[in-house]
Amino acid sequence: MGLYFDYRLARELHEDCLRRAERDRLVRQALQALRSGKGARRLAPQAADTGGVRWPEALVRFVELVNAGRYWHAHEALEEAWRANRSDFYHGLIIYASAFVHAQRGNPRGVLLQMGKVPRYLARYPDAYLGLDVAAILRHAEETCRRVREAGMPEGERLRAVVPWPTLTLDPARRSGREPELTTA
Repeated sequence: MGLYFDYRLARELHEDCLRRAERDRLVRQALQALRSGKGARRLAPQAADTGGVRWPEALVRFVELVNAGRYWHAHEALEEAWRANRSDFYHGLIIYASAFVHAQRGNPRGVLLQMGKVPRYLARYPDAYLGLDVAAILRHAEETCRRVREAGMPEGERLRAVVPWPTLTLDPARRSGREPELTTA
């Protein structure tokens, strides 16, 4: 009786193990930040209705997750809303978050590729849109790319030390109330 080994199945199992290990690492990182007090402010939930301003649930969740350093989950939180309305704004935010997934994984090429796409989706929006400072996001994307290049495309922990991690704020003054994403939230 011969032994049959399915390399495709083995590769899929290995990739699944890697995904689980990455998820577990990110959870440990978030818990560590909470215990140290560094993450307490960042993990505070933002209400979907603040001061009479109603925000799209997916956008509120996205901002919470980005501020918690959970970029993969942030990307996923906005994905369904993006699929529903095909908003280039949401698409740009998803790509922005995915660049930080690459940064967490220590992949400088992924960071540069994703950050390079952000202006393609967000540059046509006004500096303030849907409660976010779009101009600051675009500057941050550019600054991230600059730092990664100047540091010589470092990988792993060296990359994570170079990347300027984002913090986002939903500000009612940065919202016109006429954004199409508000009607399809």
